[in-house]
Amino acid sequence: MEYVVGFAGVLVAALAVGGLAGWLRLRRSVSSERGAAVVVAQRALLVRVVLSLVVGLAVFVVCAVAGTNARALQGVSFFVGPSAGAGVALLVFAAIPAVTIDGATAHRSASLQVRSARSALLPQQWRRLWWAVGCAVGIVLVAGLGSAPAPDGRWLCTSVFPMQCPAGDGPYLFPGWYFGLPALLGMALLSAGVWASLWRIAVTPAAAWPDLDAADGALRQRAGQVVALVGTAAALLTAAVFLSAAGLPLMNALHLDSGLAGGAATVVARLGMVVVLAGVVVAFAGVVTAVAAVVRAVTAARLIATGAVAA
Repeated sequence: MEYVVGFAGVLVAALAVGGLAGWLRLRRSVSSERGAAVVVAQRALLVRVVLSLVVGLAVFVVCAVAGTNARALQGVSFFVGPSAGAGVALLVFAAIPAVTIDGATAHRSASLQVRSARSALLPQQWRRLWWAVGCAVGIVLVAGLGSAPAPDGRWLCTSVFPMQCPAGDGPYLFPGWYFGLPALLGMALLSAGVWASLWRIAVTPAAAWPDLDAADGALRQRAGQVVALVGTAAALLTAAVFLSAAGLPLMNALHLDSGLAGGAATVVARLGMVVVLAGVVVAFAGVVTAVAAVVRAVTAARLIATGAVAA
């Protein structure tokens, strides 16, 4: 638990330092009206991204701590933490009003483009995001379908063991429907946050000046990348938690009173080891993606097409 809280603290510190550095770097040193408008839009995007991610990380830490220390929750909030934190962060991002590149006073002369939530991402980013979400939901469903009720009625055991587990905790703990149903609600919240954020990016009015199309597109692309990375990281971490928790009782099949014969117990134990290792790999991918989201967030407002500001 200390590692989880510490990792989240490092990300919050990186967001704070990076956000401040990005704010100071975005100096309004340009004299033209258009350059000043771009800087205002950059700063607004930076504030929205950093604030929403800090709120999401706070929700994740609260869920992780509550899931570990509140015995009545039996760790449910720990399983829901990644998706709930990311979902709240993205909903906060979508709720904060967006500032257009030129404000509301400029005369519109740029060409109009039809946009949708999907247009905020490149096709490969869109597929990668929803592939990760779909896999996470699939893993949660498989774990739920492979679970069995404990003596107290909660679905915290695995149906792989013929013998009913003596208790739904300790080495027999399996992420069944008791964890799966709240996790599915968390994934629904995450999906809603992703869609709302991408929709907000898509419907934000474009720049009025045609020569600022590149700057406008760059800001939309960076914001969409942050949303995609946050959603992907949350889905990967959710999948990793379920894979690791599901593999542990299977890996200990040889040492538990499972009702399996010797050969079958060996096969199940090896399968459990593979599942745990898969969980470790997915967790590593989720952490890397989360770090990438933070890095992209603190650089989200950096203008790619600097030549567009010179006018």
